[in-house]
Amino acid sequence: MTGDLRALGRFRVVDRGRVTEAIRRTSGSFQEVSADLDAPLVVVGSYQRNGDRIRITARIVNVRNGEALADAKVDGLLADIFELQDRVVSQFSNELGVAADLIARSGGPRETPSLEAYRAFTEGWLQLETLDIREIPRAIAKFERAITIDPRYVLAYTGLASAQLAAYEETRSENAPAQELLNAAISHARRAVMLDHTLAEAHATLAFVLVSAWETKEAVQAGRRAVALEPTNWRHFFRLGHAAWGDERLRAAENTLALYPDFAFAHFQTAMVHVARGHLREAETVLRQGAAVQDRQIGRGDRYPALGLHWLLGLVRLAQDDVEEALPELDRERQLAEPHRLYGREYEMNTLHSRGACLVRLGRSDEAADCFRRALALFPDHAQSNLGLSVALRAMGSHDVAEEAWRKALGILETLARTRPMEAAIVHSQVLAVEGKLNDAGAVLCKALDDAPPGFAAWTLPIEPFLLQLAGIESFRAALARLSQRAR
Repeated sequence: MTGDLRALGRFRVVDRGRVTEAIRRTSGSFQEVSADLDAPLVVVGSYQRNGDRIRITARIVNVRNGEALADAKVDGLLADIFELQDRVVSQFSNELGVAADLIARSGGPRETPSLEAYRAFTEGWLQLETLDIREIPRAIAKFERAITIDPRYVLAYTGLASAQLAAYEETRSENAPAQELLNAAISHARRAVMLDHTLAEAHATLAFVLVSAWETKEAVQAGRRAVALEPTNWRHFFRLGHAAWGDERLRAAENTLALYPDFAFAHFQTAMVHVARGHLREAETVLRQGAAVQDRQIGRGDRYPALGLHWLLGLVRLAQDDVEEALPELDRERQLAEPHRLYGREYEMNTLHSRGACLVRLGRSDEAADCFRRALALFPDHAQSNLGLSVALRAMGSHDVAEEAWRKALGILETLARTRPMEAAIVHSQVLAVEGKLNDAGAVLCKALDDAPPGFAAWTLPIEPFLLQLAGIESFRAALARLSQRAR
């Protein structure tokens, strides 16, 4: 019913998660929830079940004056529940004088006539929303079950693609990510679009998964299509922003936050653009706002809990030569980066690596080496942490052990050149910078950016700790200029 009411084109339908959050923030009364969400209308109703039959009554009410704008009452078999839902919306649209051009759920690919398939899909989506890596395999199994029951159930394909992408993302910081999961996610998203090219969720899902394959041009097109089909859904704007870059990403994030103010990942998306442009103060402002949301989300146990904002804020402060403020932000990220959360292990590793870089800068080499070792305990083949460990050990006079870490970093670099070329370019430039070959380090980055597909490739260059020494080097300035221009 939520989707069908949105499809009428007359209403901005508030996401159910935002309603739940508003209830937490208020007494839960219609009046307070309505004011909190700036949503003057509410759908209320009930159902009665007698054996295999069900009666649904529903009403659209203006909370501010108590006026009932539309009523609906339908009776039928429980097995025909989706058709009954359509009839409720149809009665609403007739009383409101709005034409309803809805795809019938009964027998249509978008929904399913099977309650069992629908239940499996719903359970899978609730598991996925937790972003708990322990739940992701279960979510995949639920979506696969829904598709087994109804092979033309489009939404189940979008759910399966999203869950497989989440499983892939858990491996994205490995030197050889699980490409088969990403391939499967793309295949299922394309299947959803093929089954129903009018479904915004299908196009938005395709946009999301294509970004991880660096198919950014097609991803942006799919994201734009989703927003055009359903312009009041925050998820579609977020996924368009994930695919887009520069001004288009900023606009998409702004629209996401207008529809869902407590979605911290949109702040992260915005900050990425500012960092790439070299506008670190603007990035810091956005990150402080997003970090506050991240803290609230974690504390309340919200769905889609964000990570990474304190980490990124710490690096932005470090790039502005404020090591003392960078360290507390990094420590805060470590407190939040629970290992069972999607990206939790990755951000704990990133935070330990970044903390080690801060300590190297302060001359606290023994503490820095400990941070790099702890990062490597999470990701043993993280090239940058091996590089950092080598730098710290050399400063401590442990040259033999430092050389071992250095050789390991160079070996990993060969693997990255085959599997993650942009990451390889960044590591290569850091190796050259440590060796004192500063112009060569910048030249490597210039070439990598010239070869990169459109999008956010190498967006962290202005804040990479082991590249900060390149400030003022002509080739590095050229690389930053390229990066900034790509972010327009």
